[in-house]
Amino acid sequence: MIAFAAVSARGRHARGKPPAMLRKVNLTCWGHGAFVVIGTPADGTSLLVDVAAGVEPATEGRVSVFGYSPDIMRPRIAYVPRHPILPDALRVEEICELAAVLRSEPVRPASERLAPLGIESLAKRRSITLSPEETKAVALALALTSESASVLLLDEPLSGLAAQAAARAAMTIRSRAASACMMITTASVRDATKLADQLSLLTRGMLAPLPPALAHVGHAGAFLRVVVAGDGLSDLARALADEPGVTSVTEKAFVLVVAGPNLLEIARAVASASARTRVDLEVIEPVVLPIEIVCASLASPRMKPPPPPPHEPPKESS
Repeated sequence: MIAFAAVSARGRHARGKPPAMLRKVNLTCWGHGAFVVIGTPADGTSLLVDVAAGVEPATEGRVSVFGYSPDIMRPRIAYVPRHPILPDALRVEEICELAAVLRSEPVRPASERLAPLGIESLAKRRSITLSPEETKAVALALALTSESASVLLLDEPLSGLAAQAAARAAMTIRSRAASACMMITTASVRDATKLADQLSLLTRGMLAPLPPALAHVGHAGAFLRVVVAGDGLSDLARALADEPGVTSVTEKAFVLVVAGPNLLEIARAVASASARTRVDLEVIEPVVLPIEIVCASLASPRMKPPPPPPHEPPKESS
């Protein structure tokens, strides 16, 4: 369990930028699962993870991990900052071995530690030769495969990874959340909805709960992005137009954006239309709202985001 009780903190100064702040943050991450905080470093997301890891001190309030200070619980915490650093002089396989020794875990082959992200080929490389993306992938793989870590603190875990590694990381994070307490921060609403069991929004250092539906449901309803494998896009679009629960279908290249009152009705319509047309589907996923619109929605008394532009689905968050 991770708990913040009225925690305030001040980040380090960056040239030309005001320091990030936390302002009386209260949060509790109970048991297993992924608690995801949406926001930017300027809003305090990186600072939030640093304080939870004991890397930065709280100026007010109390931070605890399973009832103890983060310093005491450090052996059970796996912490991956936004820009991790690995020992320059070591090969990746040696870093894997060192990580196991420091945590008093059995030493396993490096390939086994790196396989969840598909980066086994990095094992013989010296860390100084790794790109920032590869360094982050190695640090994330070590955190996700640690047997003794029961708390994982991940700052933008999917950002900056190669597409294949990011997809594998998302699946591994969701699998690991079944046995670990996770705090994850990200500025990507799409990444947040992929990973989260519980969502919150951090804006200017202040934390607010976020209903999961708000990430993908707009004032005009919900949107699904449907990618077709091969031919049949136009046939599927025509079939969807006749489905109840579908208000509009936008066609572009091999992608359809299907709008309707809610995701469940749209998903049922897509399943029905694809079965009737025998069109193979490659991807079905919600179209999420940009973080700016999510923030604006929380400022509204009715918790509803503004409508998207006419005849255009909301743009996906990066």
